Amino acid sequence: MKHVISAGDFTRESIERVLASAETLRPIWESRQPREALTDIGVVRLLFAEASTRTAGSFEEAARLCGMPSALTAGADATSLIKGETLGHTGRMYHGQNAWALVMRTKIEGGARWVAEMATRYGLNLCVLNAGDGANEHPSQTLLDLSTIKRRLGRLDRFRIGIVGDLRLSRTVHSFIRALRLLDNIEIILVSTPESRLQWWYTEGMTNVTVADSLEALVGCDFVYTTRIQRERFPADGYESKRVRGRYVIDEAVLKMLGGKTLIMHPLPIGDGEIHSGILMHPQVIVDEQAANGISIRMALLQMALAGQEDVTELDTCEPEVEVIRSVSAQESIARKDAEDRRFLPIPHGTVLDHLPVGTGDHIKKVLGCDPAKSYVGHDGGLRTREPVVKKDTLRLENRFLTPGELSIIGVLVPDVTVNSIRDGVITKSKIRRVPEVTGIGHCPNPACVTNHDAEAALFPHFHVHGEDRGVLTCHYCEQYFDRAEVLA
Repeated sequence: MKHVISAGDFTRESIERVLASAETLRPIWESRQPREALTDIGVVRLLFAEASTRTAGSFEEAARLCGMPSALTAGADATSLIKGETLGHTGRMYHGQNAWALVMRTKIEGGARWVAEMATRYGLNLCVLNAGDGANEHPSQTLLDLSTIKRRLGRLDRFRIGIVGDLRLSRTVHSFIRALRLLDNIEIILVSTPESRLQWWYTEGMTNVTVADSLEALVGCDFVYTTRIQRERFPADGYESKRVRGRYVIDEAVLKMLGGKTLIMHPLPIGDGEIHSGILMHPQVIVDEQAANGISIRMALLQMALAGQEDVTELDTCEPEVEVIRSVSAQESIARKDAEDRRFLPIPHGTVLDHLPVGTGDHIKKVLGCDPAKSYVGHDGGLRTREPVVKKDTLRLENRFLTPGELSIIGVLVPDVTVNSIRDGVITKSKIRRVPEVTGIGHCPNPACVTNHDAEAALFPHFHVHGEDRGVLTCHYCEQYFDRAEVLA
């Protein structure tokens, strides 16, 4: 494990591996006696551009106990980020200052993934651990949450858990839900106001989720995981956050309603009294135990990052699925078109994109960066002997064949396109049946996304594609879902 970016990257096996490693390291944490100092490994750089008590402190202590030198930078104003420096450039500077690992927290969503991929792109041996990126993810928090559950139950399956509070903007909840998908025989109850409801994509396809707006729905839970209202991520006027703050409070009466076996968890900090201060030391409230488990978890992550430092990491790409419909003789096809008196301009070698919606040919020509001298947009549909009735565009590309990346772009822009490849006297007609991802087009509508904050990241827009009509796209970096029209606007 070289990078730790998103809970969406976890497998059940990788979670179990981290938890097992944390248990073997736990005696070191409990003794507070560090391992022998490691030499010639460089520095663990802790970049916390947003405030932190538990995560920054536990990563710092984890590095000390592992015998790893570390350096903490607290606050964006302690870096050149406040002057407009990009995250990518910041990451390169730290690497140049002998950092082998970068633990980073920032309000920029997708920032950690971008820095990790930037390092790969430039050949830097830099491990990136995401300590929270805006409202997006907090994967190490999820691992310590799962560690707490397993230590209490002795297993990671067969339990009922309620998650309460600001589900829409809580990065801890987002990572937690993604990890809970991997577990067996669990039941999830989501309790929130309409304003704070979890986005649909986190639970898409899950059948073990109940949505409610009352704490009564939590009766019978093994765990209740409550969160604060993310006031700093609501609109600046504070009106919306005031509507939902204080709505769900776990107090003595609620504990009594839940019963004596329900354990209360919280990623902390407690911001608006969502756990009443009068019960913080109640044996069913395990928030301090939960936070303490973060040290051995983060020790394990640093150890595994160091072990995986020499891994050769490549940027993954998924090629589109293209189905060949038929292959025909180019000469016969031209003769048939002539016999039908169709308006047709053949090319001897290259690609013809057919069945493009009217008016899109010139746009696609621009997107592909076509040579004007070797490309031609046709407006087809009529007969030569009559006034043409335009029904579609075609794009003819002489002496050019499309790469998988270009086919992905075309498959998203025009899902019904027919791709005709002409070479050696044969026309091969194909359909683009599936596009897993697309790079190089579109703009992420999320204003907090790294592609809207980092000039380098903006050069590499990257989206995952969903649905048979390819109508929903997920930003690779901030992990938000959007309608295709929003991305391509």
